[in-house]
Order: sequence, then C-alpha cells, then structure tokens
Amino acid sequence: MTAASLWRTRDGVWLFLCALSFILYLDRVCISQAAVPMSIELRLTNTQMGVIFAAFTLAYGLFEVPTGRWGDRYGSRGVLTRIVVWWSVFTILTACVWRFDGLRSLWRGGDSQTVERLLVYGPFVTLVIIRFLFGAGEAGAYPNTARVVSRWFPPQERGRVQGAIITYALVGGAVAPAAVAYLIEAFKSWRLPFVVFGLTGMVWAAAFYWWYRDDPSEKPGMTAAVNIVVDQLEDVLLVPNRAVRFQNGKQVVYILKDNQVVPVTIQIGASSDVASQVVSGELQVGDLIVLNPPTVFETNGPPPFVQRR
Repeated sequence: MTAASLWRTRDGVWLFLCALSFILYLDRVCISQAAVPMSIELRLTNTQMGVIFAAFTLAYGLFEVPTGRWGDRYGSRGVLTRIVVWWSVFTILTACVWRFDGLRSLWRGGDSQTVERLLVYGPFVTLVIIRFLFGAGEAGAYPNTARVVSRWFPPQERGRVQGAIITYALVGGAVAPAAVAYLIEAFKSWRLPFVVFGLTGMVWAAAFYWWYRDDPSEKPGMTAAVNIVVDQLEDVLLVPNRAVRFQNGKQVVYILKDNQVVPVTIQIGASSDVASQVVSGELQVGDLIVLNPPTVFETNGPPPFVQRR
C-alpha cells in the first residue's frame, strides 16, 4: 500500500464516519418533527410523548458504555454495523404503530373496557418499547467511531477528523426537521420519514461492512493479507504492531530479501493501536515485512516468537 493510497483509504474511513453521524441525527431528530401529527393520529397526550422521548434517552445512557466495550472486544466493524442495522430497524418500526379502532367492531361478547384500554394505551406502550430499544441500539455509536479514528489516523490528524464527525452530526440535526416536514407535507404521512431514514441506515451498514476493516493492513489489495510494504509518511517510518517480535531481548521484524526471510533489528518509538514508529534500525522504506512469520524457519533457527501486545 503506497502512501497516496493509504491517505485515500483514510479519506474513505472518515467519510463513512461522517455519513454515520449525519444519519444518526436524522433518525434521532425525526420523531421530534413528527411528534404533532403522530400524537394526533395515535391520540397521545403531551405527558405520554414525554415518556416516549425519555425512553430513548434512558436506554441510550444505560447502554453507551457496554456497547463501547463491545467494540474493544469484538472490533468496531461488526459492532458499528450491528448498531446501525438495529437502530434502522426500530426507526422503521416506529412507523408501524397504529391505533386499531376496528377492534371495537371485531370484539363481540367481551369486556369493552379491555378494548378501550388497548386502544388508549396500546400505541403508547408500543412506542415506549420501540424507542427504548432504538436508544439501546444506537448507544455505542460514538465510542466506536472514536475507536476507528484512533486505529486509522495518527494523533496529529484525529482532531480534524473528530471535528468533521461532529459537524456532520450537527448538519444532520439541522437537516432532519426540514426533511421530515417536507416528506410529511408532500406525502401526507408522518410515517414515511421513518421508513426513508431507516432504509438509508441499512444502505450505510451494508456498504460499511463490505468496505471497512478494523486492521488497516487487512484492506483488500494488500498482498495476501500477510505482507505489507513499509511506508514513510511525513518523515515517519511506520510498521504494523503485529509484525514486531522479540528475539534475544531485542525488537525485530522479519522481511523478505532475495526470497529469504531475514530478521531486522529495530527500535520502536511512539505507538498507536495499529502501528509503531521506527526510530532506529536497519529497516528501510520499501522493505516487505512478513506480518505472520512461521514459528521456526529452519533447524536451529530463531526461537518461537512472542507477539507484541
């Protein structure tokens, strides 16, 4: 992977994260703009709408840290995909809540008070459950985007990327009311915006899962996902952390030279979750590193390797 292609890939990462932040606020703010026609059709009181809004906030707060922890354990690719699919499903389900007045005519010989309770409280209870699960699903989005940024971008670039992510969130919050109002007015239905925004999230999730990798060195186009060419960006020589081994108390990496695997002694400086800076040693720009060398190359060869964590 050349330096230019690395930066192009990073651009793709932060654009995906900005789109995520934009869609997140579209879905989150949608219900606020649709609250009036929704409450009229479903005959919800202001107090009931307040409880529905609070259900989302409560679940979001409860599950924010646990879902962030999932990213540390399982990787942000799968967790972010799950988050967006989850909240998109419950965004669409919000549009599926109805007040079934037809139950009165279908209910014969039963308790009419039971029917009235279902009509009065059914939509309210259903929306509380849906919005609670929506909040639980959306929680963890920002902790996992921060994790992606820390893995893909050097420290001097992270402030710019985080600023762009927050900007797109605010833009999404500003666009949502106008977009929802237009869709409601144009199609005479408060339900349509939830379906449109939910499907948008589904498209993002599919594209992100197909394209993104937690480990930058595993992006498609790398040589068999086991070798990487050393890059030098802004006069900094970087190597993947999983290529570094300890041998006789020294840090080494193994490179391919003349079709032979050769150990090269290096000294590591600053490190991120993915790569480390080489401050000294015999490693050069363009060397082909073996990321997963075999334990023993030959008889009486080097001892088993301990992977650096």
